Amino acid sequence: MTSASEPPDAALAHSATGARREPSTHQLRLFLVLAEEAHFGRAAARLFMTQPALSQQIRALETRLGVLLFDRTSRGVALTPAGRALLPEAREVVEAMVRLRRHADTHAREVRGRLVLGFIGAEASMPYAHAVLGELHARHPRIGIELRALDFADQIDAMANGDVDAALLRPPVPPGVQTLQLATEPRLACLAANDRLATG
Repeated sequence: MTSASEPPDAALAHSATGARREPSTHQLRLFLVLAEEAHFGRAAARLFMTQPALSQQIRALETRLGVLLFDRTSRGVALTPAGRALLPEAREVVEAMVRLRRHADTHAREVRGRLVLGFIGAEASMPYAHAVLGELHARHPRIGIELRALDFADQIDAMANGDVDAALLRPPVPPGVQTLQLATEPRLACLAANDRLATG
């Protein structure tokens, strides 16, 4: 226990020689905001917390680091030399944690697996098929796509049996098959220039 006559940072100096807990990312965020605001009241309002709670967290951070980060005055706070030195390091740690969480979230949302896609003849080489498969790969690069050539009847049976996950096919489609229209194709009749149907 420290005596009443010891300077304010005496307890911090004592803790530097013993085991200390690592500062939390939350405490480092509070440190950054208080450094920007230079006032406990404004920082607490910005952080949506009470001033005593903020003060307690900053004291705990100073104890864990073993240094005094702020000089307290009646008008606000100012960074100590140690606080100024550690500010860039704290910002780097917080920004690294933000990046880590963003990367973790991206990884958690990634869809993985294999898609078996049935097709008829040259259907998979059609422009619309290239566009759809390209978009699928761009959005979900960890999905492997297997193309399986089948005739129309075999496609329907393969979907019913679970041998393929989906199929590229043309109407008519039997009842009970859920479809998504991927493209439409214009149909033209080619006639001789002097054919009466062409002039009529």
